Amino acid sequence: LNNLAISYGNQGLVDSALGYLKLAKVIHEKSGNNSALAKVLNNMGSQYLSKAEEDSGAVVSQLYMDTATQYFLASLELKKQLGDRRGQVSGLSNLGAVSVQQGNLDKAIEYFSRALEIANEIQALDMQLAINYNLYECYQEKSDIENALRYYRGYSAMKDSIFSKDMREGIAEMQARFGVEQAEAETRAT
Repeated sequence: LNNLAISYGNQGLVDSALGYLKLAKVIHEKSGNNSALAKVLNNMGSQYLSKAEEDSGAVVSQLYMDTATQYFLASLELKKQLGDRRGQVSGLSNLGAVSVQQGNLDKAIEYFSRALEIANEIQALDMQLAINYNLYECYQEKSDIENALRYYRGYSAMKDSIFSKDMREGIAEMQARFGVEQAEAETRAT
């Protein structure tokens, strides 16, 4: 159900996605599967955030953002109980995104900073990359050039680090493949 919901959400069919997520939520609550429930709650928050972005009415949009926030907070609480540090980073980042959309940059910076702290502790380069960029955008919007530059540099360093890691892994894979091909060629030659 969760995967169906994600598929519908990716197609922009938010109401259908929410329908499947609500069914999944009930199932996971009854079974006590808090790990899966945390994911469903997070996805529900994402769908309500999508609805807020689509809606042009300020009052309705705010209601969707408030609903998204409640689901993200509930998911975050479960992730804390489960010790899911990567999930906590995701939850805090989502709360930061809601705060940005609400125009509350100080709150967004608070959420993104907490997320970055955990991402640094668990050495999640992909998450560090995104969060540094989010913080850069927040500080840029606030015209805080010093902090904007600081986080842009962090973003750039993470991007370079990820690129270097990917490049090393790609080269190692090509070397391994070449070694296998070379061994096969030698075997055929004999």
